[in-house]
Amino acid sequence: MNTGQMLLTLGAITLFGIQILGLNDNELSTSDEVNNAKFGIMATALAKSTIDNAFALKFDANTIYNNAYPDANGKPTSGSFTAPNGLGCSSGELTNGHPDPRKFNDFDDYHNVTQVVDTLPSAIYTIVSQVRYVDPSNGFAPVNYITWDKEITVTVTSVNLRAPVILRAVNSYWKY
Repeated sequence: MNTGQMLLTLGAITLFGIQILGLNDNELSTSDEVNNAKFGIMATALAKSTIDNAFALKFDANTIYNNAYPDANGKPTSGSFTAPNGLGCSSGELTNGHPDPRKFNDFDDYHNVTQVVDTLPSAIYTIVSQVRYVDPSNGFAPVNYITWDKEITVTVTSVNLRAPVILRAVNSYWKY
């Protein structure tokens, strides 16, 4: 074998080695993407489940036995709904000092609730819910006064996620 053939063989082996390393890197990247997608799908399901559970409840604790009525300007009358600074669960909806979603009776009980899901074999997730009044005439901006609309924001985090999953939904009061 002469020097030219030896260089050609060495070049071929080098190119082959580079290809193998590139293939390994691509495989690792793809595996990482697949895992992130799996954790993201589970986080989205947990957030959607929390929103569905909140929507299954009455709009407000004050509307469980009564209806809310508009004032002369079409706004909810005083006392129709819980004040913005009173959103959240009450003492009867706690278990061992922590919010217990099984005891919630209205939508805004999910305000400032943190739940840790550690029963899944794949990862540990933290679910944080926020509820606030929003004004649809102002682009559903959060407001510090009573309206016919409340927004729930559910944020799911995990060390296995690259970024938190955040879902929002608006619940409006309708008198049936």
